Amino acid sequence: LIGESLSAINSILHKAKLFICNDSGLGHLAAAAGIHVIALFTSETNPKLCRPLGKNVIILQKDKSQERVLKICREILSNIQKNT
Repeated sequence: LIGESLSAINSILHKAKLFICNDSGLGHLAAAAGIHVIALFTSETNPKLCRPLGKNVIILQKDKSQERVLKICREILSNIQKNT
């Protein structure tokens, strides 16, 4: 998404069912759009102060292993599929 306009990013995000990101502005935009977000935070950042806000946001800070992220992705996508 580097170099894309905010309009293009908004279009792309609205097509997404799930957005996985680091602690970045795109996570906030995805959360504001109501997309399921998995945000990966470093140990230096306090997610209580700067996390994306939304009911569909999951913050991972300590256990960011590939297995953990994939497990959460599968659960989210399974729930989305059941509800559509």
